[in-house]
Amino acid sequence: MKKITEKRALKLIKVFVTTNSKKEFVEEKGGKFFVSVSAKPKEGRANARVKEILAKHFNVLSKKIVLQKGRTERGKWFIVYDWN
Repeated sequence: MKKITEKRALKLIKVFVTTNSKKEFVEEKGGKFFVSVSAKPKEGRANARVKEILAKHFNVLSKKIVLQKGRTERGKWFIVYDWN
């Protein structure tokens, strides 16, 4: 019996991050995403929080969002798996 596999939809998104914010939000403008987080940019805490906020925004698990590029920069590239 063959195993049926689903194709996973992928989306590469550009994200600009603001840390140490009082309000956390996601805003999309012209195909780019602007995310504001309250976490400080130390030891990957801000990146982890960005993943959580994006997961909630796209209604996927946070493990379905992967930081592709920009670990220490404000501008980051994320891959979103199972894009709807």
